[in-house]
Amino acid sequence: MMGAQDIENFTIGCASQCYSTEAVLDGYCSGIGCCQTPVPKSLKYYNSRVYSFKNHTGIVSFNPCSYAFLGEQERFTFRGVEDFLDTNFTKRIRKTVPIVLDWAISNRTCHEAQFSSDYACRSNSSCVDADNGLGGYRCSCIKGFRGNPYLSPGCEDIDECADPNSNNCEKICINTPGGFNCSCPHGYYGDGFKEGRGCIANNSKFPVIKYSLEEKIDGVLHQTLVVVSCCKV
Repeated sequence: MMGAQDIENFTIGCASQCYSTEAVLDGYCSGIGCCQTPVPKSLKYYNSRVYSFKNHTGIVSFNPCSYAFLGEQERFTFRGVEDFLDTNFTKRIRKTVPIVLDWAISNRTCHEAQFSSDYACRSNSSCVDADNGLGGYRCSCIKGFRGNPYLSPGCEDIDECADPNSNNCEKICINTPGGFNCSCPHGYYGDGFKEGRGCIANNSKFPVIKYSLEEKIDGVLHQTLVVVSCCKV
């Protein structure tokens, strides 16, 4: 594969060989029947070429074609000889192996871009410098907000109170910009959080544990009644 980073050109590649079907291992793309090479950061364009050793003589019976494609590494699994003979290999790769696009806005940093009139990050969003080696930035919604940070009016508040799974309030949930608060209704006290003190009724009766202790001193039996009242704090 040939490509370019800024003004520098480069060439990378890998070699794959196999002399028999017995040598090919399913699931391993490490040079026997299949090879792969990572795409470097800051790549602006690329051109891939496939070359055949000895014009496939000797292996054409089980490996009639060679393929080269760009795709997400984790989404491709080499199936060995089955891939060699699969007449729908190209169609399957296009359908199941996506290309991950690493993009960014302009070539300026967040600090530089936020002072310009074409700054792309809208309300309730944050700017993150791209790490692709070419500069630029991206926008993302801040915590408690969602939506498209590039379109006006920006990211919208998430109503955590509308979804019980998005808050940990025991009784009353109060939505706030970017978050929520919990409270207790009249007649209860506490912080309102399930993992905290929760909400306790003012007239709650707490369990009482009673037990007695006995001790004999100089032949005389002494008894003591102990009362323990448990409460939630």
